[in-house]
Amino acid sequence: ETYYNLSMRRIISIARERINPNWFYWEREDGMKMFGPFIMVAANQKVHPYGSTVLTSRGLGIVVDTGGFAKNNPTQIDIAVTW
Repeated sequence: ETYYNLSMRRIISIARERINPNWFYWEREDGMKMFGPFIMVAANQKVHPYGSTVLTSRGLGIVVDTGGFAKNNPTQIDIAVTW
């Protein structure tokens, strides 16, 4: 696992269209960026498809993003945080 802190505005918009229009973005007290009841994570979408849930050390995450790391480390999970 790694952590990243980027603007989630576009990611949230897409997630509301593709996953659940009634879920909202919020920030947990420990700095986890949340979409509905799940921690927002980036992952290799060939390993963890968009919208799938994955267990992280911080709780249950939902795949809403990917990153350049996916090519070299396909099993990596990148957790969205505020810090």
